[in-house]
Amino acid sequence: MIDDPQPGSSRSRTGWSESAENRAAPAFSREHRDQRRITAMRRKLIPLFTLILLIFLFATLFVPWPRSADLPEALPSATWTVLHLAARDGDLAALRAQLVAGADVDETIDPNDPDYGGTTALMMAAASGNTRAVEMLIDAGADLDRRDQRQTTALHWALEFSRFDAAAALIRAGADPNAENDNGARPLHLAARHGDRPVVRALIDAGAELDSLDVGGMSPLMRAAWQGHEEIVTQLLEAGADPNLTGDRGWTAVMSTARTGCAPCLDALLEAGADLHQRDALGRTALIIAVAHGTAEMTGHLLERGADPEDADAGDTTALSHAVLRQDPERVRLILDRGVQLDRATDLGLTPLMLAAQYRSVEIVERLLEAGASVDAQAPNGYTPLLWAARYGPVASLELLLEAGSDVHHQDEDGVNALMLAVREQNIEKVERLLSAGADPNDRSVDGATALWWAAAVGTPEVVERLHEAGGDPWATNHDDLTPRDIAAYRIDRDGETIKSYLERIGPDIE
Repeated sequence: MIDDPQPGSSRSRTGWSESAENRAAPAFSREHRDQRRITAMRRKLIPLFTLILLIFLFATLFVPWPRSADLPEALPSATWTVLHLAARDGDLAALRAQLVAGADVDETIDPNDPDYGGTTALMMAAASGNTRAVEMLIDAGADLDRRDQRQTTALHWALEFSRFDAAAALIRAGADPNAENDNGARPLHLAARHGDRPVVRALIDAGAELDSLDVGGMSPLMRAAWQGHEEIVTQLLEAGADPNLTGDRGWTAVMSTARTGCAPCLDALLEAGADLHQRDALGRTALIIAVAHGTAEMTGHLLERGADPEDADAGDTTALSHAVLRQDPERVRLILDRGVQLDRATDLGLTPLMLAAQYRSVEIVERLLEAGASVDAQAPNGYTPLLWAARYGPVASLELLLEAGSDVHHQDEDGVNALMLAVREQNIEKVERLLSAGADPNDRSVDGATALWWAAAVGTPEVVERLHEAGGDPWATNHDDLTPRDIAAYRIDRDGETIKSYLERIGPDIE
């Protein structure tokens, strides 16, 4: 309870004593006491609520909800029958009791169930790998080729979950080896992807089509090659799979191996007559795919097996340019060792050295220069490798290009040179290197701007001062008759004020 204000206290000076406010103090005190109780209660409850929230977050973020891949642990919905549960759990006694009692062996889960709609007990047993339950349901007359809402059969379910014994039992019983689910996948696609030789053999013997394509445009051979299953690749080829079959986007099994790096798979395909030079819809060969998306080891293996190092895709980007874009010195070396054209440009007019100059791999720039790449080749906009390096690349690449004899005075189609680009990037190190190499701070672009003008517009005080020391004219005007000091006045940042003050100190007021 709050005491009445005492004379001389701060509350006394507010006039509370001998006032209506003072008479109201007891009521105020009760409200205050209640508020304190509420606050204390909140303080006790907050940790509890926090704990509950943490438990909820842990449950949602770290404890997976039932998915198709968690079938054996999935929680049954109201439409699951005892037969479904017994098949899933491999409870043979319960399963037998249900069948003896006359349960419908092909009864399905509600088609509206998002994960298991249309699923039968046989599918449950197959997906769970309960082979004895599968055999019991088959003996009871279960429909081997019944489909769920995704057009998936029991054989699909078994193979999707790598339940190979259950799959073998279904194949022996006569399950359709060519049934397609809604992804166009047949049992052989799944068996090849998961890499089980006996099941692949059983499917082939049962009449599975070797060269069917799924929705992704992939054949069983392509799937096996993608996964690096060398034995399955060999098995399918020996059975007669077409090594040069192309998918919807021109994809081949060789391209699968190039992408994922299975050298033995590639060798098996080539020995079976696969074409190493086929192109996909983007004009890419296996070599281009390996360089751009695969491994350096596969790149080297393809070159050893006869891939053309001059290969280029539909955008005229060569294997060498792809290696540069990948920023992998080892791939660049592998291709350079084959004696390729060094300055072949992409459809955008960019040579490998131009591409390298933009990225951070100084080693690649060095390798290309040592091989003899042109330092003064020009892109359609007039950029040379030096201009690309001045704008985007590291200082070390710029230095290498200067040492190799790049023209420091070259200007692009707008009259912009390397020094102006370095100034725009506010890179004092590049500015220093270019000035040391003889760059002229008074060269003008098409619009009459000099490097110092650009420094005043977007640069730093340090760059402005260095250009002035190098002889840059602080009073040179552009085609709009604006001096560096004029353009600095338009800046609202601190550097702009510093630059303007500096320019005012070094020359007369020309306003």
